[in-house]
Amino acid sequence: MLRKKRYLTIFCLSWAVVCSTTAHAAFVQHAPVLGVAPAANTNSKITPFSAAVLIGEPNLGGSQDYLLVLDAKGTNHAGSISTSAVVESTKLTVPLTTMKPGWYAAQWNVQSEDGHMAGGDDGSWWAFGVRAVSPSAKTVKIKLRASVPVEPLPSSLTVSLNGRRTGMRTLTASMANARVTSFRFIRNNESPESLRGASFSWPVTYNKKTKLYSSAGVIPFAGSYTLTAQITSTNSGVTRTALWSSDVEIS
Repeated sequence: MLRKKRYLTIFCLSWAVVCSTTAHAAFVQHAPVLGVAPAANTNSKITPFSAAVLIGEPNLGGSQDYLLVLDAKGTNHAGSISTSAVVESTKLTVPLTTMKPGWYAAQWNVQSEDGHMAGGDDGSWWAFGVRAVSPSAKTVKIKLRASVPVEPLPSSLTVSLNGRRTGMRTLTASMANARVTSFRFIRNNESPESLRGASFSWPVTYNKKTKLYSSAGVIPFAGSYTLTAQITSTNSGVTRTALWSSDVEIS
């Protein structure tokens, strides 16, 4: 009971932090995510006994709802999903079992009143760790290119990744006359099927002193990923956006 009370306190604190800093940057779907637990791109020292998503749209829920918590083998560690109303929002909750130390990915979706899925056609994802280890690794440079050039944005962007290994990693990049608004790792591997197309977004910050964009997040599983960066530039009142990408092998 003491462990559960302690975890509930940390759960609430993590929920508040996610709501104020990373939720909107880290997820793309029809309805806004107000919070998730365990918090995205974190490594918990306490074994969680449940996972949840708070979605900023009321009256959600249907027969197609799901919230899965998957390990590297694609095994689901979540139990049956429950849906509840929280003010003008909807919360999805699942119990968790056999959460051994390691990296995990959560995938969710919930049905709206009009029948569409609030998490998009393929659902939405986030990644987190449970007393997991991030192996040390050599920093590598990765060149991202725009599939369709957008003037006046340059045709490529070089980013530094502190290791092609699973775990908590960081990206840094320098960009003049434009803004890096998001980084995302999309898993390309066909198996296991439950992890096919898993997509993990990281929040981006900018340091005015170093003039560097930086991003930190979790790459939970080994495999081939497409790393994408969204770049936005506004000139003479016209905003232009490009999506640059490159394939990255993670071990």
